Amino acid sequence: MMEERRRQRNGTNRTDGTHGPQEPRIIPPHGGYHNLKSYQVAEIVFDATNALICLINQANFLLDRQLASLEQTFLNEGGFTERLYRARSQRRSHQSYPSHRSHPPND
Repeated sequence: MMEERRRQRNGTNRTDGTHGPQEPRIIPPHGGYHNLKSYQVAEIVFDATNALICLINQANFLLDRQLASLEQTFLNEGGFTERLYRARSQRRSHQSYPSHRSHPPND
């Protein structure tokens, strides 16, 4: 215990007395390496999280492309009301209304 305090006070990190960063150690949450299931679960969660982030980015990219396409269509063809008006106007101009007189007047 005293030796550990002395090393901390002197700035040494290792038992051999050398200075510098200490090697990272993985300390399992259960205190031993008998069961590695907790590490496997953590790895699966990490991979699943990465996959979800990739899917979210891809969906965002595709939605941006769809919005750009809809904007271009709106600028070129107009909105729903404009297209509806255009379609009704074209139908009225092509439709022939029956006249109440079938022959021109003979005066």
